[in-house]
Amino acid sequence: MIAATGLDPLIRCSVITTDPGLISAFVERWHRETSRFHLLVGEVTITLDDVSSLLHIPITGALHSFEPLATSDAVALLTELLEVTPDEATAETLGCTLFANKSATHVHVVHLQAFRDLGQAGAFSWGVAALVHLYDQLNEASQAPTRQIAGYISLLQCWIYEHFPSVHRSVVDDGYAEASPRACRWLTGKAQMAEIKGAPYRARIDALTVTDVCWMPYAEHRGVRGYDLISSYTGQVRWGLIIVYLRPERVVRQMGYIQTVPPPPVRDSLTGTDIDDR
Repeated sequence: MIAATGLDPLIRCSVITTDPGLISAFVERWHRETSRFHLLVGEVTITLDDVSSLLHIPITGALHSFEPLATSDAVALLTELLEVTPDEATAETLGCTLFANKSATHVHVVHLQAFRDLGQAGAFSWGVAALVHLYDQLNEASQAPTRQIAGYISLLQCWIYEHFPSVHRSVVDDGYAEASPRACRWLTGKAQMAEIKGAPYRARIDALTVTDVCWMPYAEHRGVRGYDLISSYTGQVRWGLIIVYLRPERVVRQMGYIQTVPPPPVRDSLTGTDIDDR
């Protein structure tokens, strides 16, 4: 049943130990206006190709339109689909990965609508959903009053590992099979994560040169997960009511091209249907 949803690769992808210092150092450099990390070596970001290569979940397919839920609707949905009693549904918690909020163990019940029909769930673009949610959380976490970040942190952390090998101390699993999602290759441990706080990571990031960055890390993985042209799409994408911008023209070095001066950010005003059509 899990395989039918297209989400079964996530069973193997999650990094057990997160690295708060590393994550914070990159979040501080996120600019919501461009949907990019702004570093001294240039702009970089997590693309649909990164999601596809790291997680092996689909980046093409339908984008879900959620119906607003009142409390009674949410309880009814949990009772119907999870087969719990109304009393249990009121206090139900849903563990999650792609749509984690700051509680780390809860997800909004509205996402359960996407799994009403598990056969249909496999037609959704889960890669877009993951990226939309992570961008949205980065937009919030980069603001001064915010002290936490939600979203699928394994995706962000493994992306850093792939593109910035000189910044972190994680190691590649000797038993990793190239046919597996790329995120499965990274090993982390609590000891090595506890050693480094945010300040040393900031210094390492600022000391990077262009040659220190692995702009295209998936060359040997292309036989398993090829580059899909949809990863070059520029414009708005959405998941439910959350809308973010994809701007690959600002990071063409991550696609093997010479980076020119990118155009200024634009703000489109599109309906959900217009976004889906594009």
